[in-house]
Amino acid sequence: MALRYSAARHGMKLVPMAGVAAHLLRNGAPAPATPGRPYCSLPLPSQTGLRNVHINGYFELSSNRRDVWQGTDVTGDGAVKTRWNRAIVEDAVASAFMGMLRALAGWGLRLGGGGPAITLEQYYALWPVAGSTASTLWGALLQPLYNLCGSEQVLWSRAHGGRFLSLQNRGIHDPAALFCPPPASGSAAEAADLA
Repeated sequence: MALRYSAARHGMKLVPMAGVAAHLLRNGAPAPATPGRPYCSLPLPSQTGLRNVHINGYFELSSNRRDVWQGTDVTGDGAVKTRWNRAIVEDAVASAFMGMLRALAGWGLRLGGGGPAITLEQYYALWPVAGSTASTLWGALLQPLYNLCGSEQVLWSRAHGGRFLSLQNRGIHDPAALFCPPPASGSAAEAADLA
């Protein structure tokens, strides 16, 4: 949607770019949980509701430049800015987020191997869950991101000695062996059972 969104017809210079960064380790140890923040080249004082994940993008900002522009009852330029920011989140941010998950899965999370240890609990804590986001704008990330999960090998399974699989992977014979992100209400102990 962002790439198809015609900024030129609205007389605005909008660039559909975004990036996602996760704070995983600090001095070789797991990083403490920190609230995710939005960036528009520089950090904004608001929060996204994501845990340890920060989002940078060419967002349209509020007039005081302290938050990403959002609005449900706006018209004119305000409506264009709202649609643009949502398009960036649904397209560019979702794609960048999936790239980060794909890189971590490709890295193997160093489960039992060499290198820094990142647990499955830490990995799945990066995933956005319904109700965890700070606004409807950041909640718009969920659907497109989870739609991308169908074809990407980012879901850990105990099958075949343990590996990352996609939902479309034909090797999944027992859905109980597939671990999806723990629900927001799940405790750390429940999530640890996944590992």
